Amino acid sequence: MKNTLVLIFLFVSFANHISAQLIGKDSVAIIAYWEQGDQKKYEYTKRKLEKKDNKKAQNEQTRKLVSFRVNQATEEAYLIEYKTEKVLDDPAADKAPGAEQIVQKLMKDFRYEYQTDDMGGFVELKNWEELSEATNRVVKMLLSLQGGSASQNKKAMKTAMSMSKQLTTQEGMEAAMRKEIGAFSMYHGYVFPLNVENKYDEEIENLYGGEPFPAYGTFIVTDIDTKNKTVKLASSLSLDAEKSKAILIKTMKKMMKSVGGSLGESMSENEMDEELKDLRYEMTETSYIIYNYETGWVEESNRLRKTTISMPGEGKHYGEEERTFKMMD
Repeated sequence: MKNTLVLIFLFVSFANHISAQLIGKDSVAIIAYWEQGDQKKYEYTKRKLEKKDNKKAQNEQTRKLVSFRVNQATEEAYLIEYKTEKVLDDPAADKAPGAEQIVQKLMKDFRYEYQTDDMGGFVELKNWEELSEATNRVVKMLLSLQGGSASQNKKAMKTAMSMSKQLTTQEGMEAAMRKEIGAFSMYHGYVFPLNVENKYDEEIENLYGGEPFPAYGTFIVTDIDTKNKTVKLASSLSLDAEKSKAILIKTMKKMMKSVGGSLGESMSENEMDEELKDLRYEMTETSYIIYNYETGWVEESNRLRKTTISMPGEGKHYGEEERTFKMMD
C-alpha cells in the first residue's frame, strides 16, 4: 500500500544520473545502490513497557541478530529478504514453557520478502499469504492453551478470529512490516531539504478495519557527515485525538456487532454509544534514522511509540514500544 506522507520534497526522477546522493549543499537523496547478494546484519532491540492504571504490567526487552539480503536486483526493482539470524536475548526463554515461549518460537521463524522499486522504495510484501497463515496458526495455538468452559472458548475463538481476519489481509501484513522495518524502504526515492523542518499529514492504518487514523507530523534532515557519508532524518508524529476517538468507536461497534453474543446482540446502538463515550485514544511517535547516502543502507534507526487507551470498565492502559536497529561491523 502506498505511503500517504504528504511531503514537500521532490521525487527523484534523475536518480540514475547522479554519482552520489548529496545534492549540492542544500539537499540529500535517499536512493538504493545495491547488488544481488548484498547483505547487511543488524542488532535489533525491541523494548516493550505496559502499564494498567499506572501499575506496571510488562517490561521486557528482546534482542536479535537480523539480516537484510538482496535476493534479486534488476534495473526496475529489488527483492529483499529480512529475517532473524539468531535470538540474542529473549525474556520468554527464561520462563516456564507456555504460550509466550510457543509464540516466540513461531515468530522467530518469520521472514519478510518484499519488493521495492529501483530506488529502494517499498512496493509490496511478496510472502504475505505465508505470514498470514502463520499468524492464524499462532492465534489458534494460543486459544487452545486457554482454560475456561466450551462456550467461553467458542466466543473467544470467534472474537480472536474476527480480529485476526482484519490483521492478516495483505494490507494488514504490510502495515505490520512497516511498523517493524519501515525505515529500510519508507523514505527511499526522495530528495530531502537539509536543516528545514517540514510538516506533513499521515494516516495510520486501522488494523481492525475501517477508516485510518489521521495524524500530524514533522520531519527534519540534519547532521550531514561527509566523511562517513551519513545523514540523519528525525521525525515526530501525533494522532488527531478527537477524530481518532470517533473512528475507534465506530470500529469497535462494528466488531461488537460482528462478534455478537453478549457483546453485540444484547446492546442497542444507543447503549453502545453510552458505553463507549468516555473512550480515549492517544498516540505519539518519535524516530530517527541514520542513512548512508551513497549506498542507501540504514546504519542505525530508532522508533519510540507511546500509546494511551482508556476503555470503559477497563481502566487506563499505557504502552511504550521502542525498536532499534544498529548495523553490525
